[in-house]
Amino acid sequence: MSAFKGTPGVWSRHPRSHAAVINEQGVLVANCGGHASNLRDQGELIAEQEANAHLIAAAPELLEACQALLEATTEDGMTEAMLLGCAIEMAGNAVAKATGGDS
Repeated sequence: MSAFKGTPGVWSRHPRSHAAVINEQGVLVANCGGHASNLRDQGELIAEQEANAHLIAAAPELLEACQALLEATTEDGMTEAMLLGCAIEMAGNAVAKATGGDS
């Protein structure tokens, strides 16, 4: 399995920008801003940009959860059931982050 080559660490939505994603040091990872002419109003555009930022901010955890699921049958020292339980919890937390909910 290939290692992740992107910006390491935890990503989060910038506290003062609905469309920016930053890493733990506050460095910009992604900007989800832009113009979408198919949206009817500014409120819809901001909501879409916020949703995109949540999803991108959750990308490292989503990747980690998927990798844990793939490795669940190859790890030593833990039963498959224990690994699967951990992976399911990780996936749930990442999905909650991606959708803007609480983990």
